[in-house]
Amino acid sequence: MAKKLLKNGFIVDGTGEDRYLGNVLIVDDKIACVSPDKIPCDDADVIDCTGLCIAPGFIDSHSHHDRFIHMDNVIPMLEPFIRQGITTYVAGNCGESTAGLARQSGDYQDARIAETRLYTGGKEDIFYTYGDYFKYLQKNGLYQNIASMAAQGTALASITGLVPEREVTWDDHLKAIEILNEGMDSGCKGISFGLGYRPGSFVDDATVRKICECAIQRNKLITIHERVMDAHAEHLYGHDYSVPHNVRWQKDFIDLFRDSGARLQMSHLLFVGKECWPSTGPMMEMMDDQIRNGGIDLWFDLYPFTQGATSVQILMPPGFYKNYPETLTDPKWRDALEAERQERLSKMGWDLHEIQVCSAGAESLSRWNGMFFDEIIEAEGITAMDILLQMYQVSNGTAQVYLYNEQPEENVARLMTHERCLYMTDAWYMPGCHQNQCAYGAMPKFLRIARETGNQSLEQTVRRMTGNAALRFDLENRGFIREGYFADITVFDPQTVRETSTPKKPDSDPVGIEYVIVNGHTLLAKGELHAETACGRVI
Repeated sequence: MAKKLLKNGFIVDGTGEDRYLGNVLIVDDKIACVSPDKIPCDDADVIDCTGLCIAPGFIDSHSHHDRFIHMDNVIPMLEPFIRQGITTYVAGNCGESTAGLARQSGDYQDARIAETRLYTGGKEDIFYTYGDYFKYLQKNGLYQNIASMAAQGTALASITGLVPEREVTWDDHLKAIEILNEGMDSGCKGISFGLGYRPGSFVDDATVRKICECAIQRNKLITIHERVMDAHAEHLYGHDYSVPHNVRWQKDFIDLFRDSGARLQMSHLLFVGKECWPSTGPMMEMMDDQIRNGGIDLWFDLYPFTQGATSVQILMPPGFYKNYPETLTDPKWRDALEAERQERLSKMGWDLHEIQVCSAGAESLSRWNGMFFDEIIEAEGITAMDILLQMYQVSNGTAQVYLYNEQPEENVARLMTHERCLYMTDAWYMPGCHQNQCAYGAMPKFLRIARETGNQSLEQTVRRMTGNAALRFDLENRGFIREGYFADITVFDPQTVRETSTPKKPDSDPVGIEYVIVNGHTLLAKGELHAETACGRVI
């Protein structure tokens, strides 16, 4: 038996209760003893935690790690998340997953697989079922724990594609539901939708509600990337702004689930663009009313940086898709699309100096990585629409951008204290690209904000990134410092823990995270990574 003794630390157990000075004994992969008294154990490896907090391992409630964890040489992609104390992540979000594909044949299937944007890293593995995917991961080794959602978008795209070449029928949705059912029966924690992304953007809300029955019947979670995240959605609500359109859509959508037994998780709650910021109050009032009176189990999650990562398709004006794919190459569309783009971003209160390229989508455009749109326009002598069209064309819509000032800093400090809020990164490492600050410092930033603003106690901050997340996603025997629970533990300095990443240097490690233990294995110790053992598990 392998034994570790964490002694003389402040135990923050994930419940929100006050910390206390104590000791934790780990035997193999479990917590064997938690006590304020000395734990006799002469044959244990001792970690002195004097002045440090012993907390449950941080849980990333909204991740996209399934894009790459099946690849070879994955440690560089995981290391930033390990260094910020994350031991478990929930993947398969925003309707996108590496697994869960319809079995078809010939060129049509090849095209559908390509369109679902599998991040295979040159590998030939195709995971038609979640069961096969989970078996593959466990057999080939993980370094952190993974729980997954079954992705509606990937399932449907493998049947119909990502472009509305024909009307999607209910039979198509039934085939996708079969894939989602297999995922949940194989261990997925629920289903995810990306209503701002193809093909989710082509599925109306009433149909989404019907699809969700498969999760409701199993008492599984339903995670939603919202369709409307700013104050203007004229294509849905015209020019009536008496209620901000993001609030109106959110209420209309949630109302579809009234008294249904649904467990709804609204992904990365945002107030996108300066014109949308005043809607924070009305949005939270509406959501609180739904929580109290709507008969709905409603939560949301949040990342702490005020910029977000998204694909270039989010910035394409609605007119782009009306005549796709001709809009990519026919110059007659450019002026109209540029005017539509300018109007849309102006209404949102966004400027070109607030849009930064993460990955331009191809080596031929890699010089743009890390540049803001206004810098590219000045350097290249082209329009913003030219930038968007080029990135869209070379990447099939998967080029990535960062949108700054999605919401003000004070919004983060306000929202992070909500009783139904969970913490996450919504980030992934992208080789050769300009990295996302959330990949390097999300959890430490939440801890720093709480320390510096006093908006909530350290214990409540830890609860939202550990115990509450474990309960919400049904992560059995994880999320708390308790005897018999799996030994996922993060040890940190409560006085110094913070992020150091910046927009121009995002790939900067946090400080204050001292030890990270996954299933009893010390993965990080005093800044040194110990990744010789694949210690993670599929949950």
